[in-house]
Formats: sequence, C-alpha cells, structure tokens
Amino acid sequence: MAGEIITHERNIAFILEDAFGFLFKANEAIDDLDDQQMFSRSSITFTLLLLEASANALLDSLALERSAANDMDRLSILAKFDFFKRITCKGVGLNRGDRRVQELNELKKLRDRLVHPKRRLTSWSETSSGGMVSETEKVPLLSVSSDPWVWDFSDALAVARAVHGFLNDFLLVQCELSSIQSAAILYSEGDTPSFDENDFGIPAMVLLNKHGFREWNISVDYLLGRYSYEDLPA
Repeated sequence: MAGEIITHERNIAFILEDAFGFLFKANEAIDDLDDQQMFSRSSITFTLLLLEASANALLDSLALERSAANDMDRLSILAKFDFFKRITCKGVGLNRGDRRVQELNELKKLRDRLVHPKRRLTSWSETSSGGMVSETEKVPLLSVSSDPWVWDFSDALAVARAVHGFLNDFLLVQCELSSIQSAAILYSEGDTPSFDENDFGIPAMVLLNKHGFREWNISVDYLLGRYSYEDLPA
C-alpha cells in the first residue's frame, strides 16, 4: 500500500503516557477527593505496569532462544532485572540491600494488594465534612498506603518517583547504558531494539510536562535519548 509505514509497537509508549497522564489528572483534581483517588489509582496501576513492561523489554533485547525466553518470562520482575544485569555486567547482579531494590519489593506488595483483593478489617471514621475515611497502614520506605482504595496524589507521586528513580539508576548507572541505548530498548519501533538515536521519539507527556517532572523530582533521563531537559522545547 502506497505510503504505508510499518512499526513494531511494544506497548510501553502508551503505558508511559497513561501513567503520567493520570498523575497530572490526579494533581488537577486535588480539590475533588473521589476524582483524585480514581486518577491516582489509575496512575499507580499503569506505573506498576511500566516497571513490568520495562523488565520484559530488557529481556527481549537480549534475543534469547525461545526456550530460554519462556523460562525467563516466568521469573519475578526483580529477578528479570537481576538476570539482565548479570548478562550485561559480567555476572554482577542486583544489590538486594539497596534502598531502590527494597522499594521495588514494597511496590510488589502494593501490586499484590491490588490484584489479590482479600478481605481485611477496615476502620472508618467520619470527617468534619461528613465524609468517611479509613485508617490504613503504610509501607515503610515509600510511605504509600497499603490499601488501594485510598490511594491519593501523594501516593501516586511516591510510586512514580520510586519506579522512574529505579529505572534511571538501573539503566544509566548500574548497567552503564547511555540514555540513547536505554530509550531505544524501551520504545524503539524497530523489529529488534535499535540503538539508532533517530529510531524513536521523546514521549509526548515528557515534552508537555517537563517542568512538572522537575518540580516533583521525577527523573526521566533514561527516556530522553540524545536530549537533556534543557534541550526540550519550553
């Protein structure tokens, strides 16, 4: 077909867009608790999906044989990152005592609470405005509520900082990839992840909200390819 363009979509682009989009929606709904919590839950859900999708994209870039790839697919998210690092860093795996890795363990607990809706006793109290709020525990490092029902903007922001902070550190520092390499692996549109700096574009949500990322201390350097924050359009 004349003018037809073929790309190889890997889902990460829209997962990233939705995670950021719902985060900004949650911030805009700061005066409407119901909407704020709905957008926050959506942002956290997509941010957790981004972490898992990124781990899978890294394994895909190794071009493993089918049987090995199937075995790797059954690993936990943390084990997938560990395997990728051992392959690319001469056998050196993740430091399980590192705070960022421990935060990933807390994120797994949050994800499990979301997808395994087991019953639990919940204490509710009435607010001065007549609404009802529940008292919930928080995971210690991230200080995020363990109950998805009450996730708000502060929880979504904490999860975003943790996930993007881990990916930034893991890809650029621990694995010593360039931002071009890390961005290409995650959202290249080629048949196999390409390190060609022209093979991908900066996610629109990063372009549109770069000042918000800096204000909220969310580092997305690993997504910027050959650019820096200063190079991005105002």
